Amino acid sequence: MTSEIDDLMDRVVAEYQDALASGTNPAGEPFLERVPAEHRPALDRCLRLMRAGAASAPRASKALLPGVKLGGYQLVREIGRGGMSIVYLATQLDLRRPVALKVLRPGLSVEAAHVERFEREALSIARLQHPHIVQVHAVGHDEGWHWIAMEFVEGKNLGQIFACLCERESNPSRWTAELLAECAGIARPAFGGLDYAAALCKLLSPVARAIGVAHEIGLVHRDVKPSNILVHKDGRALIADFGLAKGAGDPGLSLTGEPLGTPYYMSPEQAQLVQSPVDRRTDVYSLGVTLYEGLCGHRPFEGKDVLAVLDAIRTQLPPPLVRHLPKVSRHVEAVVERAMAKEARDRYADAFDLARDLEAITQSLVPHAVALSGG
Repeated sequence: MTSEIDDLMDRVVAEYQDALASGTNPAGEPFLERVPAEHRPALDRCLRLMRAGAASAPRASKALLPGVKLGGYQLVREIGRGGMSIVYLATQLDLRRPVALKVLRPGLSVEAAHVERFEREALSIARLQHPHIVQVHAVGHDEGWHWIAMEFVEGKNLGQIFACLCERESNPSRWTAELLAECAGIARPAFGGLDYAAALCKLLSPVARAIGVAHEIGLVHRDVKPSNILVHKDGRALIADFGLAKGAGDPGLSLTGEPLGTPYYMSPEQAQLVQSPVDRRTDVYSLGVTLYEGLCGHRPFEGKDVLAVLDAIRTQLPPPLVRHLPKVSRHVEAVVERAMAKEARDRYADAFDLARDLEAITQSLVPHAVALSGG
């Protein structure tokens, strides 16, 4: 499975980084041998970049361990990591408040494009002031480390919540709003008597509105997915990680030819792997995929590798929700179908329209998508 390979690659990169940070000069071959042969060239390039970055970093560059200070922040513990960065819980020393400190992985700063993308995230979020968007406090670099200090959201991401739901109850037809609240670590009254689907819509509708706010100033997120939606223990869902955000109409590929977005949640236009423009409707699609997965516990498109997933997104229709969820409401199904329409012109025109239909479901009203479909 692609997700298993992603996890393996991330673990290998993390272990190699830790070895570099400890001052050793690890050989790459033992790390390369741990992944399938077809993934070794990409991993080898990543390890070489990391070695180059470690070699070119200032001599005073420090290993990132609890207690270490970067700028005005003191590291407490690691709380997450991805392909480009590691996120630490840190303390902002002057204000004595917790922050999430995102640090660019060593070696990536060798390529200006990586630093530019990293800094673009800070600049993108700094333009957005919204209670459902993770806020940026500061950006800087210290002794070879590039970092972004962000609002610390105490809670889980939606991907972790979905995994908890599947672990607690394998049949999504039996999921309840109470179970959603338990897995999210929030108070049960948050969903006030709603069924599971309506509770999930209530959780995601403010995220759709927040994405709509980003669209209004010309920013397309391009990587909406469950792990980028954080759920605070107070019940607020917030969208994070605007590292891929660009203006509407910008090409769907980076300058290096890499696809923008996470394969499972990419829109068909992103999955074309050509420099074609994307707009706000690509985020609508990705939020639709997130809703689909959250309702039935399955992503709509799978594959043995990234190319297989992208090919499925381009050429196939998602399996109907009713296949996984026999008793799904036609109202809910219509909203997901419209958000995930293969052609961008058939989707919601913007995230605000999607938010309004999600809110209609929570209020037992007929969503606009149902009227359009004639249901």
